Amino acid sequence: SASLQLLRFRLFQQALINPQKANSVNLVFSSNPLNPADAVASSTYYVDVELNYALTVKSTGVPLIGNRGVVNATEVKVAIPKGIPFEGVFSYGMPPRHQHWHIPLTHRLGEPSVLSVTGYPEERTTLQVFSCNARLSAPDSLFELTRETPPQNVTNAEWKNGIAVGSQNQPEPPSKAGFLFDDPLPQSLLIPGMMVEFAQGGARKIVALRGREVWVTGEALDPVMDGYPHAIKLRIK
Repeated sequence: SASLQLLRFRLFQQALINPQKANSVNLVFSSNPLNPADAVASSTYYVDVELNYALTVKSTGVPLIGNRGVVNATEVKVAIPKGIPFEGVFSYGMPPRHQHWHIPLTHRLGEPSVLSVTGYPEERTTLQVFSCNARLSAPDSLFELTRETPPQNVTNAEWKNGIAVGSQNQPEPPSKAGFLFDDPLPQSLLIPGMMVEFAQGGARKIVALRGREVWVTGEALDPVMDGYPHAIKLRIK
């Protein structure tokens, strides 16, 4: 793996971004390689973010509700899309205060990663982040899960062995290459940007989903060499 170090860390108080809100802080991370030869733009890494923060909540005076509050951290800008079925990005619930709370964040070399930390209820809370430490831990490829599954065994005017053929697909397909997903794995785990690998067509990136149809980058796939019963490798992070 590349030898990297987080060199720049910037903490923006929300007052600089939205003066009307004191309950939110944006944490912005960027990095540089110790060795320029290690700068692989396509590589992503996990960053261990450690926060020391506290949430102050104005009491309502109502029993049971009182001054209860909660903090939520959301990855606003990250290296790879990570959808929660069926939309959104990863977010994490946190206690109202903690001195050593850890959050995993994906980071791509040379691109900013933004973690938004917000206190709730919004109208009655003030959030303070006293310190933040970020440590590059490992390439995210170490945590990939790979699943092999063939496309759906369908052959008709639009599909052959589960691979898109011709121009009969209606409406107009998003790309030249597509397959029919047929797996007990929840389809919500498939998201644009995810990598899949075909027996002959090689590695492709998902560009669009349309029901059970999965459309990927590149030229048309070979129904005989890439279609059923050949397995497609899904790289799930």
